[in-house]
Amino acid sequence: MKKIFWGLVFLAIAVVAAFKGYLWFQVHKQLSAIKEQVAPIATVKYGWIYSTFDGEVGVRDIKITPFLLKGTITIDELSLKVKDATELFKLKDKLAQRIPPDELRIKTTNMSFPLDGQFDELLASLNARTDTAASKASFNPFGVYACGDTVAVEAPELRAMGYDRFTVSSEIGYRFEPLASRLMLDAVVDSESMGRSEFTVSVGVGENDLYGLVGAQGLPEINRAEWSFNDGGYYRRLSFFCGKKTETERKRYVEHASQEWDADLKDHGISLNPSLVEAYRRYILDGGQLNVEVTPDRDIDYTSLSLFSANDIISMLNLRIILNGTPLDDLSLEVDSKQFVSSDSGDGSQLPDESDGLPAQTEAPALSKSYKDTEIELADTFLKRRALIELDSGKTVEGSIILVNEHIIEIEQIVTGGKVSYPLRKRNITSFKVWR
Repeated sequence: MKKIFWGLVFLAIAVVAAFKGYLWFQVHKQLSAIKEQVAPIATVKYGWIYSTFDGEVGVRDIKITPFLLKGTITIDELSLKVKDATELFKLKDKLAQRIPPDELRIKTTNMSFPLDGQFDELLASLNARTDTAASKASFNPFGVYACGDTVAVEAPELRAMGYDRFTVSSEIGYRFEPLASRLMLDAVVDSESMGRSEFTVSVGVGENDLYGLVGAQGLPEINRAEWSFNDGGYYRRLSFFCGKKTETERKRYVEHASQEWDADLKDHGISLNPSLVEAYRRYILDGGQLNVEVTPDRDIDYTSLSLFSANDIISMLNLRIILNGTPLDDLSLEVDSKQFVSSDSGDGSQLPDESDGLPAQTEAPALSKSYKDTEIELADTFLKRRALIELDSGKTVEGSIILVNEHIIEIEQIVTGGKVSYPLRKRNITSFKVWR
């Protein structure tokens, strides 16, 4: 009897060891492949691979050191979780067959990296500057306003705001419930000293599995969606930074920024009611909790929403916005569809073709070239020319014109180690001079 008992004990231990060993080997194999792939640009180290019987596998104490970055990117823990241990054991084969599991959650704990000059160089080496410049030039209602030549917050601005490292934790996942014909998706991103963002959405589905949902035609039915952001001090720091930069008292800066935001929306065909602009002003000034909830009416034909007015769509979606516990009663707005579509269709820049470029290249040399006052509406005819621009903040920017659209002129300067670009809003320009 004792032999049978101890035999069962040893068998259970062997099964557990085999399960743990298999998962450890699979994760170790994947990590080794990743280390080999990134070896030319960075070193990757990690401390411990673990797994649990409730379907979780993860890696702790990850350290990534890019050769162009003196500091190290650290991650306390990176994990993946499915429904149970059986699903975890089958996960590799399912993914190879492109069959997603019914439940999946990916968690990152305390990913942190230094915000220094070397980090800027790392982004430049990954060709991130071009993408950033493009994003600056495009319409961004969540961008930075009335802050001089700053229209987007990047590493230099974060350093000036007092952040020496960027630390973030995140958890992203979904759960498919076939009996309820429902797919639940959620995400949480929590950044130290910046804020916490949470997103959840419930989607009604008619398929029996996720594989059928992926290949389904048409848009799914949204039962409910909610997004919340709890400011952790980011907007307060931003308003102090921009107020100091523009030599403006903080409350006055916030007032100016809300006016610029409202004007930028109007430039793109969106006219808000005064209470929404006031809510934006209060949030930049005081921060706090912002909640946006959507519970759409049933049987909405999402493909035909373009036929309805903006206020009709808000009503059909049952949109609610709550700022620091107080619902915003008036969510009405007006949208100029023609202006909105034309603004959203592209950056509006008019790049000269070869025939347009010939006159500039064969232009007779002037007897005396200098910076000459020029109509700002003619800026697109002087691409690649040097310009001297003065802003209403008093700042002067000098460099080559590289992009012009309906609302922005982008100037590029040569600096030590490369180039830097400044997208400047036309309405903030008080003087525009071109070297000619």
